[in-house]
Amino acid sequence: MATGNYPRHAAAGAVVASTPADLFAYLDKHSQLSMHMTKSSWMMGGGRMDMKADEGGFQRLGSRLRFGGKAFGMTIYLEEAVTR
Repeated sequence: MATGNYPRHAAAGAVVASTPADLFAYLDKHSQLSMHMTKSSWMMGGGRMDMKADEGGFQRLGSRLRFGGKAFGMTIYLEEAVTR
């Protein structure tokens, strides 16, 4: 479905058979959402990323999550922090 100034935009919806608390607990574990990047794939140009959370598990204020690796022959480093 194209919308406004974004002709390549796509949107989808789904009903999830879960309680809000269980769904949030699953989505709050960042490793579950980014695990696909830790394995070499064609979408990463044959590269992969290592992921490491600090002792806060990326679930406490100030906690950090770091990614590092290669994609398409380029070295990539990303660090995220919980601020709220």
